[in-house]
Amino acid sequence: MFLRRWAAKGYLCNPFSNYYAREAYWQSIPAAERTRIVARTMGQRHPNRVFGGLTAACLWRLEHSTYLDRGGAIIVSSASNRRTPSHNGKLCATYLPDWERESVQSRDGVNVTGIKRTLLDCGRAYEFRHAMAFFDSAIAQGLVVRDELLEYLETPRLGVCQDKALLVAQHATGLNENGGESFCYATMLEEGFSDVRQQVEFVNPQDANDRRRADFVAVREDGRLVVIEFDGMRKYDDPTMTGGRTTGEVVADERRREATLQTCGVAEIVRCTFEEVRRRVPLVNKLVAAGLPRGARLNTA
Repeated sequence: MFLRRWAAKGYLCNPFSNYYAREAYWQSIPAAERTRIVARTMGQRHPNRVFGGLTAACLWRLEHSTYLDRGGAIIVSSASNRRTPSHNGKLCATYLPDWERESVQSRDGVNVTGIKRTLLDCGRAYEFRHAMAFFDSAIAQGLVVRDELLEYLETPRLGVCQDKALLVAQHATGLNENGGESFCYATMLEEGFSDVRQQVEFVNPQDANDRRRADFVAVREDGRLVVIEFDGMRKYDDPTMTGGRTTGEVVADERRREATLQTCGVAEIVRCTFEEVRRRVPLVNKLVAAGLPRGARLNTA
């Protein structure tokens, strides 16, 4: 009751039933870290509990959109196919067959589904372009070998919608450097721009030490190269991305980078933001205007 009174006054928050945290601290940490804290706390009270789905992905520290963390639900694995939400609907169950329990591992001191099962659950729970980041992140971190993941997902009767997860694995490469790039790449695939290469390095023919890497490269209909850059304002003002440089220095470096790319034969540089990718049409219009060939949309239903 004391904690409830403090929560009512705004000193504490109540992110989960009977769980409390300092309001200022809770609002200052990322959503994925909040999930990990709740899971660790719950794991102390229920040491045999196995976490799955998005909760397991957070504990595996897989990249994903913060949009998926909304609501703060915690997902636990169950031997039953029945969903049993409780704690005001915030505790949800996902099915884990007995034969998968041998792959359960410990992350942050709590039990989570194995990485392959975690990817299966996330791949079939979310739409293709949101699921891509989980798979890219797992491959890039060396948590799973892509060929082994494909072999696992091709196993018959893993569960409902396993074909959705398999489709993501077939297109995931682990080359995208962050969740935003994975989201952008998957959206381009969905919209029919399938001949896109990732993380292509260009070397200035006049200076071998001047190397620039592009997020994506495609060939337009006349055979010339187009670079596609997934941009965000963070690259100009986030200290973790600017490397201590001022905004002016970052902009100047971007201009030098563009000059190098043009020297290497790049005909056009297309920049897109997260909002343009999310809305799809602005991204598609930019790529079509750049002369990139567009095939049939990828069927991700």
